[in-house]
Amino acid sequence: MSEKRDKTIEEMIETAAEAACLETEGVACMVQLTSDMIAESILGKNPSKGIKLSKDADGYNVDVYADVFFGCRIPETAWNIQENVKQRIEANTAAKVNKINIHIEGVKPKEEV
Repeated sequence: MSEKRDKTIEEMIETAAEAACLETEGVACMVQLTSDMIAESILGKNPSKGIKLSKDADGYNVDVYADVFFGCRIPETAWNIQENVKQRIEANTAAKVNKINIHIEGVKPKEEV
């Protein structure tokens, strides 16, 4: 039962992190990891949505994989992602976040509105 509870908490953390990241100015989209796509097709596992979690005794470590829009300031955008993701996770789940690693996988052209 504890394993099922942990899985539910991790899904909540992933969802909160994804939403916070996508709401950050300059973020174009989340990037699904190749290993997750393979696991999804072979094992039927749910994709990671561009978020990878690991847990240790002190709390969670979060890796965020995203593309940003051309013209954004990448260091500033990465910092804002970290702040938004940490705030959202800790507010919505009461889980402690140790660190958030940002992986900018690519740059997308900003579409005309």
